[in-house]
Amino acid sequence: MRNILVDLDGVICQYDFPKIIKKHFGAEVSNKDVQLYSLEDCLGLPYSQVMDMFKIEAFAAPNLIRDSIRSLNWLVVNDWNVCIHSNRIKFMGKQGLEDWLDKYGIPYSVVLNGDSLPNYVRVAVDDYPSKLLKLNEETTVKKLLLFNQPWNEMCLDLLNMFTRVDNWTQVMEEV
Repeated sequence: MRNILVDLDGVICQYDFPKIIKKHFGAEVSNKDVQLYSLEDCLGLPYSQVMDMFKIEAFAAPNLIRDSIRSLNWLVVNDWNVCIHSNRIKFMGKQGLEDWLDKYGIPYSVVLNGDSLPNYVRVAVDDYPSKLLKLNEETTVKKLLLFNQPWNEMCLDLLNMFTRVDNWTQVMEEV
């Protein structure tokens, strides 16, 4: 079976950072203000408060990225092993994340925790360069797709490890 590892946030769905920052911290920000993956670094927020915010927001209804569900359905139907590889697992646990995916109709084959990576991955899609590079060190990955977001625009990719994609149409072209 062909494995594809897919991150959830920033790839399948997207947090509405201006809305949730306003809700939790009372501050007005734009999406362009989120220029780093680390909210605590780019917005000057305490780590514990950012984690408290995500503990709440992780369970909210998803803001789906266009064509993600259609593309994931196609992959599952066409015998791809769609492996969800998301940091949300630390807030929700494996069963909680599976329940959340099922509740919102997000297609997948398996939810992975950090110690259950397959030996070979044909494609990995994430918005966090460091996570893709770590994944590439821990297992064999044929293609690393970096899903463009404001917080990864500054990544220079000096070793030319990534293929950048802007949307799910481009992801599917790379698959």
